Amino acid sequence: MFRQILTGALSAVLMAAAVVCGIEEDAPLADAVVSVAQEQLGKPYAYSAAGEDCFDCSGLVQFCFGKAGIELPRTARDIGYDERFPRVENIEDLQKGDIVCFDTVADGDLSDHVGICLGDNQVLHASSGQRKVVVSELTGYFEETFSWGLRLLD
Repeated sequence: MFRQILTGALSAVLMAAAVVCGIEEDAPLADAVVSVAQEQLGKPYAYSAAGEDCFDCSGLVQFCFGKAGIELPRTARDIGYDERFPRVENIEDLQKGDIVCFDTVADGDLSDHVGICLGDNQVLHASSGQRKVVVSELTGYFEETFSWGLRLLD
């Protein structure tokens, strides 16, 4: 019951945020988040940066969801372990707008890197290796390091 109330309240807040941000009222918020994320493509990676000119992975995710009125923690670890949102355990169940969490460092923390699922088996993220915001396939390295997704949007 509490989860239904929380989900309803979150939906109302998200719809209000969409109107304030100039997003069409009937447009899915996942599309809005992905649109903001795609506008960041090619911007430089910088450790601890949270926009608007450069990003690290969690700064990018926080920035994009923030534009839709969703507050997120600042670090990849804290985003990945945020218990407000249900986990998506299987990579094939990810949907557009889900946060994707990766275990990229052997430190016992399973959420070292985060990105935004674009759908079609792709993730948009701020890559330290490529030194910019990029789109990657959820295969190979990213499939091997996938920990879980987070479903913030319906």
